[in-house]
Amino acid sequence: MRIALFTPYSPEIGGGSVQLRSHLAHLPDLSVEWSYLADAPVSGAHRHWLGPPISPAHFAWDLSARSGFLPGSTKMARKIAQELDADLYWIVAHYAGISVAAELLRMGKTVHLTVHDEPLAMLIVSRRYRALWPLMSLTFSRVLKGARSVDVTSAGMRDYFKRKYNVDSFALYKHVPELAEMRPSPSKVHLTIGHIGKLYHPGPFRQFILACRDLPCIPLDSASKAFAGQACPSSFPRTSRRNVPFLRILPPIVDSLSSSPNTASAPFVPVIANRTYKTRSGHYWTCK
Repeated sequence: MRIALFTPYSPEIGGGSVQLRSHLAHLPDLSVEWSYLADAPVSGAHRHWLGPPISPAHFAWDLSARSGFLPGSTKMARKIAQELDADLYWIVAHYAGISVAAELLRMGKTVHLTVHDEPLAMLIVSRRYRALWPLMSLTFSRVLKGARSVDVTSAGMRDYFKRKYNVDSFALYKHVPELAEMRPSPSKVHLTIGHIGKLYHPGPFRQFILACRDLPCIPLDSASKAFAGQACPSSFPRTSRRNVPFLRILPPIVDSLSSSPNTASAPFVPVIANRTYKTRSGHYWTCK
């Protein structure tokens, strides 16, 4: 059976890609072609670059057309769906992925849906896509109910989808053969904070930073914070911005750790103090 996996983002970026790479590594008998949208192609076997991501305007135009009562065009999603050729279509329901899944279902194709983030919750906190919430609600509900099967990231999300959409799904977790052995040497004067992925709302993290400042045992001036996510520095107190490095993407795996099965596919890796790293975007940063 030929399986077409589609993501509206690169196979090398994001926590979703980490999970998908983990799944594929443990499903060697499946014939999976990973098609994706990204600014540029990335290396790797069985990967097919379809072009740049769909713009927010085209995405909105697509959802508008699928509503059935507003003008729009499904041309972009239809073009992508037509380029996928398989017996089964594995679609990640992330923004444009929902439109592609809807188009494949309209064409009568068999679709398996992966949901890493509940799209409606993402839209509510998104400045760019918030206005699309009513249109997304309609299309996403149709796609969920039309898919042959659905996997989600947790048992809680599985139960939530059953209550809200009356759709059966199953929780699928990243495969970890064994837990890494941790030997921390906690410092009494430094606090290190890490975050993987996006901050959909900076409020809770900002409150945490302020709480650290108010603790006499953790002086903010001496705190060393490693932070990776997508947030605006202006959202944080001016006095604490210098302690919160904002990284566009996560750093590459440290050479000495690259052979470890516990860290090779991890979305976040340990870093060495005072060592400079180069990100895939060509920028440099130093962990102090």
